[in-house]
Amino acid sequence: MNKTLLGSVLGLAVVFTAVAPAFAHKNNDRDDDKKMPRVSVAPVVLTVEQKTCMINAVDKRETALITALDKFHASTKTVLEVRKEALKKAWNLSDEKERQTAIKAAWNTFKESIKKAGKELKEARKSAWRQYEVDRKACNVSAWDIRVKDFHQFHIW
Repeated sequence: MNKTLLGSVLGLAVVFTAVAPAFAHKNNDRDDDKKMPRVSVAPVVLTVEQKTCMINAVDKRETALITALDKFHASTKTVLEVRKEALKKAWNLSDEKERQTAIKAAWNTFKESIKKAGKELKEARKSAWRQYEVDRKACNVSAWDIRVKDFHQFHIW
């Protein structure tokens, strides 16, 4: 009985010792300061031409992203419609083996088509951002000139 009690107490002590750091308080403000050094930079003054150039570059990038997303959604809708019809046709087959083969083929075709649409979207997105970087440099505007506080949080596309 004493050995069981002692073993349980030691086991709990080990568990609490291992888990305790997970419950430690973390001051996010101070920790963020350590991760992201603050940079003091003088304000940038852009010319009217640079601003106009950047407006055009942003418009071009955003239009390309919207077009890519529209194309992806249209492709996805088409793929879903094709899958629906293929599955309906497969379920109408009387031979079980043929039905299973047709169902599997419908799903495999769907999977490959969705992958292809996803790859095309990814490449179109990368292409839009690459072109934007070329356009931004042509505007003679550095990446530092267009920085936004915590920009990395917004750069999902």
